[in-house]
Amino acid sequence: MNKKAIFLPVFILSAIISVFSQNLIKNPSFEEIYPNAKVVPCTYSQNLDFGRTVQHWSSPNYNTSDILTFNSINNKNCFPVVPRTGQRMAGIITYHPGLDSGFPYDYHEYIRGEFTKPLEIGKIYTFELWLYSDDTLPARHLVRALGEKAQSVISVYANNFSVLLRNSDLPANSNWRTVLEAENTPYKTEKVIDNKKSVWQKIQFLIQADKAYRYFFLGNFSKDSDTKTNLDKKYSQRIDSFNNAPAKVLHKTKTFWERKKRIAYYCIDDVSMREGNFIDAAPIFAKEATYTFKNLVFESGKAKLIETSCAELDALFTYLQENPSLSISIEGHTDNTGSEKINQELSTARANTVRDYLVKKGILLSKIQTFGTGSTKPIAANDSEEGRQKNRRVEVKFLGKWKSERVRE
Repeated sequence: MNKKAIFLPVFILSAIISVFSQNLIKNPSFEEIYPNAKVVPCTYSQNLDFGRTVQHWSSPNYNTSDILTFNSINNKNCFPVVPRTGQRMAGIITYHPGLDSGFPYDYHEYIRGEFTKPLEIGKIYTFELWLYSDDTLPARHLVRALGEKAQSVISVYANNFSVLLRNSDLPANSNWRTVLEAENTPYKTEKVIDNKKSVWQKIQFLIQADKAYRYFFLGNFSKDSDTKTNLDKKYSQRIDSFNNAPAKVLHKTKTFWERKKRIAYYCIDDVSMREGNFIDAAPIFAKEATYTFKNLVFESGKAKLIETSCAELDALFTYLQENPSLSISIEGHTDNTGSEKINQELSTARANTVRDYLVKKGILLSKIQTFGTGSTKPIAANDSEEGRQKNRRVEVKFLGKWKSERVRE
């Protein structure tokens, strides 16, 4: 047998897979550090240590974003979790209300990474990272960083962990908080990222590049008043009342050390940006409920599906096969850009495209109704790009068995 004839196709296939799955992020696991960087294992970094230590990453000077270096010899006294890969991971605070610190703003930490090349406009990418937190990590972090005086820390899980894309960098000595909070952040987690099982969790976003982005920023760019946590509302109100109450000593308000401090702190590892759709297709469907597709992407202004965005549709097909008594209604929606006539036609066409995809795979046409609502049913204000993006959506409603007169042929 000719071994070269076997080897060549395998080599080419491997090369193709390598190209299409290439990670476009520099130093994705924080392992590369500057030659003269001073790294102390099992400590939470202070002041400018993050930007001075990790190559191709930075953070603002007023933050204390952490680079965490693990030491297996000192395992018991190191961190609550081992880095997912390698010996380093990053750590940032994503929730800490101003009321809890005494600051006039919510204290969040941010880090910035770089792409190996600018994103290509119109292409689909999958952004992925792994997060870890647990019930003790925020408290352990603050006590280790600030000393035993930093008591009364309440560990919190939060949502709104976000990735924000930019063409330009931000200087380390500038106010990132003001700049980033003012920008559109469509890629954020909706659910609170808790960790009852104490494991690393994968976070993914499907991104269609509308600009040749070169940088990305990680953190919570929303106000804490707009951020959900795992804390009971009444419990949070009691903390607010305690922190608002006058201090028992001579000063009128409580100092940082006297306040109860709600903090969400997450470790970050293995960040990636790959061309194509690598989203784990595991949407949760429920009978008698409405599901909004999260990663369904059409060509701009058209009803043609981009091939790499069909994972959710395939999952829906499987769900309908497993629940043959169900029928569905598919509704297309748009923002208010353009005329209502065009929006109506586009929303109907996109709903029909979803229907046709399912029918082609084997779902009976009689089990599917389609509607286009144009821009008449917004779920967010159309005065911002973030709001318009939420309104551009396709929904599926699970209706059970239809009566015969409601069946569309």
